[in-house]
Amino acid sequence: MDNGNSSVSSVYTEKQMNDQVIQLEKTAAGIICEVKDRHGSMLSTLKCTKDVLGIVASLGKVCDQNLSRLVSSFKNSCTSILILSEYLGVETMLAIVCKTIDGVEALENYEKDGTVDMNAGLHGIAPTIGRMLNGRFLVYCLQNLRPFSGEILPDDPQKKLALMNPKLPNGKYPPGFLGFAVNMIYMDQQHLSCVTVDGRGLRETLFYSLFSRLQVYNTRSDMMDALPFISDGAISLDGGILKGSGLFCLGER
Repeated sequence: MDNGNSSVSSVYTEKQMNDQVIQLEKTAAGIICEVKDRHGSMLSTLKCTKDVLGIVASLGKVCDQNLSRLVSSFKNSCTSILILSEYLGVETMLAIVCKTIDGVEALENYEKDGTVDMNAGLHGIAPTIGRMLNGRFLVYCLQNLRPFSGEILPDDPQKKLALMNPKLPNGKYPPGFLGFAVNMIYMDQQHLSCVTVDGRGLRETLFYSLFSRLQVYNTRSDMMDALPFISDGAISLDGGILKGSGLFCLGER
């Protein structure tokens, strides 16, 4: 996920990200990005890729006013991006996203004995662009993800989820609380208009599945002080990561 501070920088960052993924040899994400880079619209016409929206890393940008103001106080202006990426992990960031189960099935075919048909799907496309595909890869199917069951914020152009913020007994937010990660993802109009057959958007399906109610805090100290109010994990801009309600990620990055 890149930073969406401006149209120029976001386009550059998206291209930079695409170029970096292409360099990952023998990966499904690399093949998808190279087909898009070389042939553009062909991605939406080929049988095995026409249902593909892209890879997780390309479908959203980190663009939030609170983060933008606070990130400048840290060494790296991409702190928020790096922490969210680290939370998800490389394998998830490179996962392919399809709209339907038919799209998932089109990516890979099998022989009668259950082995992968190396001449069909992505495996068949790879040699045509001078690549190979080895190993497993993740694919998210929007149709099969359990969507957010609540409301969307009214009149919000980014269609953010109406999540209840954590509150102290005095009614105030925990110190350092910046918001929920799922609502800090910026999507361009193309991805905002993408909906499932039952009308669900990417934020309600993919990003809610990835982040759920992951909270974002200014510092690790703020995050630790707010533990009683955290149910689905939290991250902090200075590198703190809490997965779920009891798994802490420690050590140097």
